[in-house]
Amino acid sequence: MTDTENFRPRDGRTRLVVHFGGHKTGSSAIQETLHAANDPKNGFLLLFAGHPNSSAMMQNAFLRPEKLLSIRASEATRADLPAMRDGARRHLRRIILEGIETCPRGTLILSAESISSFVPEEAEAMVAFFQDLPVDPEFIGYIREPATYLRSSFQEILKLRMPLNPVFDPTGCTVLPLEHHAIVGILDRCVGPDRVQAHVYDRAGFPEGSVVRHFLSALGIDSGALSPLESNEGMSRLGVKLIYTYRRLGACPFANRGPRRLEHRFSEDLGRLPDVPFELHPEVLDQTRAVNREIFDWAGRRLGRPFPRAKGQIRDRDPQRGGSAALQRRGSGESLGPCGRFRGFRRGSFPRSRGGGRGPVPDPADLPVIRPGAGQSTKPRGRGNRRNGGEG
Repeated sequence: MTDTENFRPRDGRTRLVVHFGGHKTGSSAIQETLHAANDPKNGFLLLFAGHPNSSAMMQNAFLRPEKLLSIRASEATRADLPAMRDGARRHLRRIILEGIETCPRGTLILSAESISSFVPEEAEAMVAFFQDLPVDPEFIGYIREPATYLRSSFQEILKLRMPLNPVFDPTGCTVLPLEHHAIVGILDRCVGPDRVQAHVYDRAGFPEGSVVRHFLSALGIDSGALSPLESNEGMSRLGVKLIYTYRRLGACPFANRGPRRLEHRFSEDLGRLPDVPFELHPEVLDQTRAVNREIFDWAGRRLGRPFPRAKGQIRDRDPQRGGSAALQRRGSGESLGPCGRFRGFRRGSFPRSRGGGRGPVPDPADLPVIRPGAGQSTKPRGRGNRRNGGEG
């Protein structure tokens, strides 16, 4: 939906726009641009909870205990969770009430892509919380085409040592059905589809190619005076090779063990190395589309338009066989590396050293990144597979 007339506040309440992401749809660019221009004179006020991205606060406030504990296990025990939840909700209530006082007739914006992973119980708790405040909540977010979402998620796995959502079967690297669109249906049931704007993430169709400008125009806010900031750009193929090698060095000093902030900065620097853009192998792309076929039908019905056709789509699909001719070649011995020229990955191709670590590391050019069906997990090795909040 794009008709902003349906999103006027009701009963004199202050308008609260909740941006739910989703992951890998320019959320960081939206957050950083809004934070840089955070002034009611610009027609909005970004609710700031110590960071433009409120994902960690929303997780602490509304996630189910077992789910929250899996994320915060390094910093909290189960006994700490009630106090963590109550503290996050008090903080959220305070910044909303302060926002109303500062900008009573404007638009309050809360951005947290962690909401895109909420299950119904968590979303219902969030909506009930908002309904107890003098705000009229509405929701807006973007959904990415499955194959390009998987490509971005794989890069995030490499950079941050854990997936945002499961995208591969860890036993065989086969693509799993994605659920990155499920939050739209959950919110539709909580508040009604007339209060949920869900858009296809397609930079080619956005004003000036900017998701920030599209986001503000969808809310009826003039974006002319703002300078959109770009964030979390995709990695080059060389960057992916090098960071994949780095993640494989589990026994090497500092590999996968450094402070989270330093690790992230290092991976970002690797990702900026110049080379052609990273792309998944066409067979992986085709498998992704085959496994997630129903999402394409759903997009046309709920988002009002189909996903854009991504490059690399294999055309020789046989719908009667549920796949493509390329997928039938699996096991033929040809390389399935995403860049088309990598040797196949086999167990034991990294010999063990006497000290228990891995032995000589091959040249990065010879390393595969994904080989479907090779029986090798894409989850990065090393310690610290937890994140504090979402980053998109």
